[in-house]
Amino acid sequence: MTALIQAELIKHLGLRLTWVLLALATVLAAGLTTAISIVAGTHGSAPLGRDDLRGLLAVPGLLVAGIVFILGVLSSASEYRHHTITGSLLVTPHRGRFLAGKYAAAAIAGSVFAIVALVASCAGTVTVVLTKDLPVDLLTGDAAVTGVGYECVAP
Repeated sequence: MTALIQAELIKHLGLRLTWVLLALATVLAAGLTTAISIVAGTHGSAPLGRDDLRGLLAVPGLLVAGIVFILGVLSSASEYRHHTITGSLLVTPHRGRFLAGKYAAAAIAGSVFAIVALVASCAGTVTVVLTKDLPVDLLTGDAAVTGVGYECVAP
């Protein structure tokens, strides 16, 4: 099974589209959080408060998820378009294992995209917060909660 995952990851690494989408996700994640931080408090928008870091880091999440979704769809669709599905299924005739390996590799690639986008968002936000001296608490636990995608609900 690990050989299937490695093969799929090698396919992802060999595609130019993967690197272009990763660069796009990074630029959009950093750009969105930076732009929101800069515009906050002007043009009728509310200024940033002490607890707004969590909201800032959550902004590019759906956009990055959409980019990863596109990568996942294209990784499956390109197998048929470029006729590499035949060779893949000859090596692994069990479609369940083949799909499980493809899904696991897509999950790993998606996790890498999410980590890179989160780091870019944090870097953009921290830069603007420190340069504009905004009252945002950069050492809050809510930022870590947003980063891992888990929301704790107090009873």
